Amino acid sequence: MARRYFQTPEFKALHREWTQKLKDSGFRELEVIGRDGRDTGLLNGMAVGDLQRGLYEPETERYFALCRAHVHRIERRLRAASSRPEVAAKLVTVLAVWSLHSEGLRPPAIRSHTGVPRNRVKAIVAREEELMRRAEDRADAAEEKDLVDD
Repeated sequence: MARRYFQTPEFKALHREWTQKLKDSGFRELEVIGRDGRDTGLLNGMAVGDLQRGLYEPETERYFALCRAHVHRIERRLRAASSRPEVAAKLVTVLAVWSLHSEGLRPPAIRSHTGVPRNRVKAIVAREEELMRRAEDRADAAEEKDLVDD
């Protein structure tokens, strides 16, 4: 199999040389690169999803706050399903995917962290997003009812 240029000894030597020059100049890499040379989707000095979420807009922050709260609903569903191993196994995957989504990771990064295929990640996120929105709507309706009853 033919080597790609970035796999050649010449490239690796050049890469080491420039990496050392950057290090000597005080340069600090922003992106975290894994040991296998792949981009991890993470940034140095940031929480998992800080910059992947885009700008800190109130609606965006509200969305991710709701996502993090929904993690607890999934955990409750997992505890309730403890007597049904096949359901619990699926919920463990859902919890792993949603936890990373709630921190701002996108499907390709979630796939690389969990090994769950990207289409399955998207399906889990879509389904859980709908469940989260329904739960939020129910909570809003209950709050409005309480205000009216007062």
